[in-house]
Amino acid sequence: MSRRVASDNISARARTAIADFVALVPMKRFGKPAELAGSVAFPLSEDAGFSTLSTNSSSR
Repeated sequence: MSRRVASDNISARARTAIADFVALVPMKRFGKPAELAGSVAFPLSEDAGFSTLSTNSSSR
C-alpha cells in the first residue's frame, strides 16, 4: 500500500498555479521552514530594536 502525500491529492489546475508561482521565484522552489525561521524570528528579537522593518525605495 502506497502512502499518499498532500501533493498527490491536488487538481491539475492547482499544480499549474503552483508551477507558475515557483517559476517566478529566483531559486525555483519554495523555502524550507528552517530557511524562513530566521526571517520570522528577527522582528521579534532584541536585535531588531533599532530597526523599523520598512523598506525605502528610491526608484520612483
